[in-house]
Amino acid sequence: MNYLAHLYLSGDDDALRLGNFMGDSIKGNAYTNYPEKIQQGVLLHRAIDSYTDAHPIYKAHVRWLFPTHRHYSRVIVDVLYDHVLAVHWQRYHEDSLANYTQTFYAYATHHSALMPKSLHGRFDAMKKYNWLLGYADLKQLGVLLEQMSMRTRFPSQLHKSVAQLQANYTSFESDFFTFFSDIKTYTQKKLANL
Repeated sequence: MNYLAHLYLSGDDDALRLGNFMGDSIKGNAYTNYPEKIQQGVLLHRAIDSYTDAHPIYKAHVRWLFPTHRHYSRVIVDVLYDHVLAVHWQRYHEDSLANYTQTFYAYATHHSALMPKSLHGRFDAMKKYNWLLGYADLKQLGVLLEQMSMRTRFPSQLHKSVAQLQANYTSFESDFFTFFSDIKTYTQKKLANL
């Protein structure tokens, strides 16, 4: 799962959501140096990633992209899932995606001192170019993936995945709905036990 899905799956707790957002940037036991809600968000992030990696639909999507994109396939699937979530945002949340993203940016900016330094540049770019809202638009998604391609160590052709998605959109979208229903159930149980 990529940024938007991680934020959504955190529920309505801003601090937990921030911890989940920071999850990939906090390694090992370093999360214990943060306030409790941030710690819980990091642990939720890790649980979401583990569940996602093991889910048969996610694994099938990674296999589908693997011949073209090799080990970048997981990154692409994460971004494409955020795209489908953004397109169907009103199906999952009563607030508009525009309001939701601006609320998150404002909260994260106010608490940016908690973020690892390695995340500051990425967050600044995310906010400046409004990645979270831009996920809904395939053209903007292609631009984002092309920018990501320029930063990969090996040839990745990330942007070509947009055409692959367009050619298989209906089945991919249907698979996403099933997967997302499963992961929502899983995270709701995790949230109840935090």
